[in-house]
Amino acid sequence: MVEWSRGVHHNVVRQEGIFLFQHELLYMLLPVAVAATFQVEPTPAHTPLTLRLLGPMEVLCHGRPLPPLRTHKGLWLIALLTLRQGAPVDRAWLATTLWSGSFPLQAQYNLRRCLSDLRTALGTEAHRIETPSARTIRLDLSDADVDIKSLESAVRAPVARQVLEDAAALYRGELLEGCAEKWVEADRVRYAELYLGALETLAEMADAAGDTSRKVAHLRRAVSAQPEREHTQRTLMEALADLGDAAAVTQTYRSLRVYLRDKMNLEPSRETRTLYQTLTDRLAEESARPAVVAAPLPRPSDLAAAVPEPSSGAILPGSSYYIERAADRHILQAIRRGDGLILVKGPRQIGKTSLIAQTVARLRSEERRV
Repeated sequence: MVEWSRGVHHNVVRQEGIFLFQHELLYMLLPVAVAATFQVEPTPAHTPLTLRLLGPMEVLCHGRPLPPLRTHKGLWLIALLTLRQGAPVDRAWLATTLWSGSFPLQAQYNLRRCLSDLRTALGTEAHRIETPSARTIRLDLSDADVDIKSLESAVRAPVARQVLEDAAALYRGELLEGCAEKWVEADRVRYAELYLGALETLAEMADAAGDTSRKVAHLRRAVSAQPEREHTQRTLMEALADLGDAAAVTQTYRSLRVYLRDKMNLEPSRETRTLYQTLTDRLAEESARPAVVAAPLPRPSDLAAAVPEPSSGAILPGSSYYIERAADRHILQAIRRGDGLILVKGPRQIGKTSLIAQTVARLRSEERRV
């Protein structure tokens, strides 16, 4: 590009005869054009420190993964400090927790080496490891993106459904997945309960909004995370029954029963068994009940002029002179229930024949055999 520009410049100089001026002008403008052509876009800003403890542990500094540490104890050290969420942690406790099989002096030495390795890996974020006193250490989490902190804040004060859904989405798995250390067990249970509580709150919000499908989706996530949680399983079965999905109700109950039997050698509680039976009976009754669409009766104005009021005897079906009574509803309900024998009783001239005639006409309009 530069050689071509020089050639063009040489030709221009020969033609115009103003070599010095053209030479200086071209070489003043050329760097500007090159800079405009090869301008580099600015790098987007990243969160200074990102800590993911729910699921496999991840540590990112300005969007980049943390460089490999000498031992996995370095990650567990970050995790322990993060779980305290900025509170000072005793050095001796950290040493004995992480190196429980070592002598105290050796454990303290290991902690110092681990801290040095960790500061090196954190680079520009190494200042976050603070020593408030000679015996304590803390991790500064200001401006950091921490999943457990976001989950706790959303569950304790659920201001909006979307905020709670975003927080629940941070739960990629149990706390520090793959970590077999004893010190993680209590916190693992606590954050699992927070996650399940978030899903159950979301299910309640969906139920209040009349969105049963969304409620079912949240409850399915909850029972997937903790299948033995029977009260959540029962709520899920009730929601599926509200949708009329008998097959899903049965599958949910059977999956629970298999899980409890295989994992715990238990059967579902009596409350769960009773609810399942009630739901299946209700759904079976609803499925056996025929869907009835009442055919519209002729308008009185259409028949009044054509059919004169009878002086005696039965009133013709559809006549505007017929007055519907409670007996009409009772006999229709009895027929739709499938009652084998229906007895119509009443005084003379009360309208028994008209009632039967109207009922037969109504059933024929519904395409029933009479």
